[in-house]
Amino acid sequence: DPLDPGAGEPLTGMCYAHLVAGRPQTAVRWGERAIAGSPERLSAHRAYVAALGMAGLSAEAAVTHLMTLDPAFNLADYRRLHSRRATTRLLASVVEGLRRAGIPEQPNPSAKPTLRIVRGG
Repeated sequence: DPLDPGAGEPLTGMCYAHLVAGRPQTAVRWGERAIAGSPERLSAHRAYVAALGMAGLSAEAAVTHLMTLDPAFNLADYRRLHSRRATTRLLASVVEGLRRAGIPEQPNPSAKPTLRIVRGG
C-alpha cells in the first residue's frame, strides 16, 4: 500500500537481516527501499546508515539527514534502548555500522529531541 506510512518496516527488517548475515552491500539496497517505503520512519534511516557504515560506503549525507530528523540520536542511548529487545548479534552489527558511519557515541547536550508526527502511527 503506497499510502501506508509503515510500508517500509518489513524492508527495514530485511536491511537488518542482511546486516546480521554479513551482507552489508545487500543491506544498503534494502535500506534504500525501506526509506522509499517509509521516508518518515527513523528506523529505516538508522538501518540505512548502519548498512552504509558496515559496507564502508560514504554515509555523510545519510548521517546528516538522520541527525536532522533526530538531532539527539547517539550510540549510548541507542544501545540502552535496544539492549533488551535486540539480539546481541543484531545490536552489535547495527551499533558498529552506525559508529563507522559517524554517529556520535554520546548525546550532544545542546541537541533537543524533535517531536515528529507520523501519519497513521
